[in-house]
Amino acid sequence: MTTHTYPLRTVAKTLVCAALLTAAGVSQAKVRGCTGWLTVDYRNGFERAIEITGSGEDTLANKARREARDRIFSCFNAQWAARWSLQGATDTVYLPADCQTHNISGFSQYEVDIKKAIERAACAEFSDDIAENSGIYVTVKKRSLPFDSACNAEQVLTNYFVKPSVCGNN
Repeated sequence: MTTHTYPLRTVAKTLVCAALLTAAGVSQAKVRGCTGWLTVDYRNGFERAIEITGSGEDTLANKARREARDRIFSCFNAQWAARWSLQGATDTVYLPADCQTHNISGFSQYEVDIKKAIERAACAEFSDDIAENSGIYVTVKKRSLPFDSACNAEQVLTNYFVKPSVCGNN
């Protein structure tokens, strides 16, 4: 059996550094996550179009949650910006970098094409209104949960016109 001996000076330096870091309030980073929804809102109701998760890391739990929320919203923004190139895509490799790199996960094959996901959700929940009115404008929102934490936020992404013709194709 081999035993390692460390010079007293090395041990003392390690203990002093640990004491200084503890006194300075430096602690291990906490990883916290949020769930992100892209919703289609119309009148008093909404339907979920996309659900993903994201995580953030910080020494303060609420800062980690806010970071997770911001990463989710950044992903949705990037996905909307790339909407024309994502048409028909079902493989997550086509998602923008913001959706692939920042601890974002949970996309299904039906959620890559953001326009199709919005239309599918609108048709599922509001098809009667869409048919009766020759289409409707819906509000597409980014939401993050749980509602009782630093994750909680809601922002409008865009307004979107849903035509009756897309409801038969979803």
